[in-house]
Amino acid sequence: MRLFFSFLLALFCSSIVWGEEQSYTGKVLVIEVGEKSLVNKQSFKFWQRTLARASEEQARAVIFQLDTPGGLAIDTKDLMVQELRDLEVPSYAFVDDEAISAGAMISIACDSIWMTPGSTIGAAAIVNGTGAEIEKVMRGKLESFFDANIRAVTQENGHPTEIAQMMMFIDDEKTRRYGPVKLEKGKLLTLTAEEAVQLHKGQPVLADGIVKDLDALVAQLGFAPGDVVVAQQTGFERLAWHISAWSSVLILIGIGGLYFEMKSPGFGLGAGVAAVAFGVFFFGNFVAGNLAGYEVIGLFLLGLVLIIVELTLFPSLILGLIGTVLMIASLLLAMVDKFDFERIGSADFFTGEKFSWVEVFTGPMVALAIGLIGGLFLIFLMMRLLPAMPVPGIILQRAIGGGRGASSSPADASSSASDQLVGKTGTALMDLRPAGKADLDGQRVDVITKGEFLPKGTAVKVIIQEQMRIVVERAS
Repeated sequence: MRLFFSFLLALFCSSIVWGEEQSYTGKVLVIEVGEKSLVNKQSFKFWQRTLARASEEQARAVIFQLDTPGGLAIDTKDLMVQELRDLEVPSYAFVDDEAISAGAMISIACDSIWMTPGSTIGAAAIVNGTGAEIEKVMRGKLESFFDANIRAVTQENGHPTEIAQMMMFIDDEKTRRYGPVKLEKGKLLTLTAEEAVQLHKGQPVLADGIVKDLDALVAQLGFAPGDVVVAQQTGFERLAWHISAWSSVLILIGIGGLYFEMKSPGFGLGAGVAAVAFGVFFFGNFVAGNLAGYEVIGLFLLGLVLIIVELTLFPSLILGLIGTVLMIASLLLAMVDKFDFERIGSADFFTGEKFSWVEVFTGPMVALAIGLIGGLFLIFLMMRLLPAMPVPGIILQRAIGGGRGASSSPADASSSASDQLVGKTGTALMDLRPAGKADLDGQRVDVITKGEFLPKGTAVKVIIQEQMRIVVERAS
């Protein structure tokens, strides 16, 4: 057990070190959006939490440093119309080379846009994530829906709606113009930094200025270099997301640990393994942004308590069944993405169809099935191996009447008890599943069957007495 307590202590200490975050109060927060950032759902979860902290801790400003070819449209749209609109501090887009597609959408959602020399922004058309062409009517619906969001965002931030529309929507009928910008029919708009800062009616076409690098932008905006802090995922967050990816394995280990504990009552090794496995499982999924909160953990613990009551106090298939269902349900819910769960019933961006619970739960259900099947296979192996396998460290404890105690060593237990117990009969004091306690001539003894279930009160007979175990079977 020391090994497991040491592991838990190390996990707690690492959470303090890896989980430590710098305060955003009075800081200029830089959020880096790189090549693969916008295709990673975890990035959007991290940005949502980061922007909420920026508002709560009263940061001075948020700068999105963009060098990206684009990514997930629906997640980007949510970032634009929810998180960035709710942000209570000034926001700046800094295009450091390119802000294409979803990168351009994020830029337009910021209060101000700045670019490096030679950088580009635009080409934000709606495309299907699979690469297939979107059917004409569906494209019309999607473009109408997205156009409404774009108009709202550009009007709030003072950016030209026409430029955003030229970046997003193709017009096959006519050439479009906005001041010095001319776009031929059938094309999408992409602007260079020099084109983006051109003036039209005294206002820039899109970008407010060109700067050499991030330091130059910070100085241009009147902030001190020491005020800048780069938003970074904590080591514990990255660890948690890796843990959530291995949820099936943790479920398998937890199930195996619980079964091992049933096979070796009073020792605690199996319980320790199960506690660590399920603890890490819930922690990883919680930090990763899934539904593994206190309610789900409470559901798991309630199910576990019902199963323990079933095994020890009130034998009843109903309690055990309810407990098992609650535990399985909690494991499933813990792996469900919180954002996807909240989208159930809303319309999918590309298909227009509503998100169903099947789409949201399919991935977690597959992971749960793998874990449960793997756990059952592990139980099968232990049923075959453990009855014939002595487990180091497990010492039979017997409360013997008349003031006599347990043997002081395994050897003493063997020599003093083997002749007395082998062949003797008694009564099961609890359900043997397959381990439990039995009364043998007034002695309360830990016993185990060869995998057979024997209900409480069954007459049993000792067939094997070893250093580490007493094996019984149903008395004839």
